[in-house]
Amino acid sequence: MIQVRGLEKTYGKTKVLHGIDFFVRDNEIFGLLGPNGAGKTTTLEIIEGLKHYQAGTISIDGLDPEQALSAGIIGVQLQSSSLPATMTSKDVMTLFCRWQKKPVRFDLLSRFNLDKVANQTYQTLSTGQKRCLHLALAIARDPRIIILDEPTAGLDIQARAALHEEILKMKADGVTMILASHDLAEVEKLCDRVAILVEGRIKKIGTPEEITAEIKREVVLKVQVKNEQAMPTFQHLTPIVFEGVHWHFRLGNILEGLEELITFIRQSNNELLDITLEKPTLEARFLEIAKGGGL
Repeated sequence: MIQVRGLEKTYGKTKVLHGIDFFVRDNEIFGLLGPNGAGKTTTLEIIEGLKHYQAGTISIDGLDPEQALSAGIIGVQLQSSSLPATMTSKDVMTLFCRWQKKPVRFDLLSRFNLDKVANQTYQTLSTGQKRCLHLALAIARDPRIIILDEPTAGLDIQARAALHEEILKMKADGVTMILASHDLAEVEKLCDRVAILVEGRIKKIGTPEEITAEIKREVVLKVQVKNEQAMPTFQHLTPIVFEGVHWHFRLGNILEGLEELITFIRQSNNELLDITLEKPTLEARFLEIAKGGGL
């Protein structure tokens, strides 16, 4: 388990982390979500043992970050990293594993669909292939914990889906992960729990479901009708858009709101052409928290 307590980090006179606290359970994917400059990468680099901090404690299976990194407990995929341009993927894997005094893991090149480009130089790989190579190196020494900083940034849809699948496979293999991302849908899909970090402070921790359940706005009902008509006064519906045949409402009680709307449409001899419910999302809750609401 990872335990972070009272973590503070200062650059000169500027404090970028203000006593943050969180823990990560074994075999959990824990998300760090926040806008640029929130402190996500700084937090991860401290946990990785790459940066010093001014106050607080970090325990990684009972070890401090430097000890955990040396012991091979942690594997890291950095937000931005590069390898020698003229080295092949096969050479990089060989060099890394021998440096770590581990068996050479060519099987990981196959696992990440890099076997066909194993003899190509790093500079000729696509962005997605480079990301996969970095992740393959991160798990080459079988760490129990992997830290992923923006793992799918810059990838196309197909490459992102493939990398998501590999992350979920690692979880199934018992690996614990911390994942920092700007991608709200990615965090919602992959993470068991999420910490929302804003200006160096953790504002909220919970499962994606718990966080979205706290959202202040109601469900939005969007409908399209056949004919334009005047807007009546509803008891269970609050109009937010009423443009021609397109109507949007906020509603608290879904069943009562739907019944009232359908009754009105039927009594006015109109016809319902389309209807959708827009449920609260992690993105909506994140934006609300980042703006200082609902804390």
